[in-house]
Amino acid sequence: MKTAIETNNYASLPDTVKAKITETQFANMVAQNAARTAEDNAITAGDYTAFRNAKIAEIPTEAEFRNMVTIHTAQVTAQAAIETAVKNNDFAAFQKAESDLQTAMAALKTNRPGFVPKTPDATQMKKRFDQMVAQFKADGTLPK
Repeated sequence: MKTAIETNNYASLPDTVKAKITETQFANMVAQNAARTAEDNAITAGDYTAFRNAKIAEIPTEAEFRNMVTIHTAQVTAQAAIETAVKNNDFAAFQKAESDLQTAMAALKTNRPGFVPKTPDATQMKKRFDQMVAQFKADGTLPK
């Protein structure tokens, strides 16, 4: 489905999916995907002008955009630390990277109504870590 959305090809969807999604809904999904891609590219580049030019109306101020850049940077940093921890089979480093990410996200979203950070407990975190290490050992890849 992702490929169909990215290529704007409703016809490539299986009939079972077409039965659930109208062409109008699909067109909305394509537009949302394009907007997200433009937003992600602007955030990655740290380019507020490109961000505004992409007509991302949900973020009306530069201050909110800067928060998004900060979140993105924290996610990229945490992902790199998580990958290193998994490759080194270092659960303590994995926990720290996850904790640092959660702290950064919570600090930036404190004034958002309804935001409740979801922090996995140690057992859940260890299970996820063990799965990631097993996958890395099995095929050399890491889940995203």
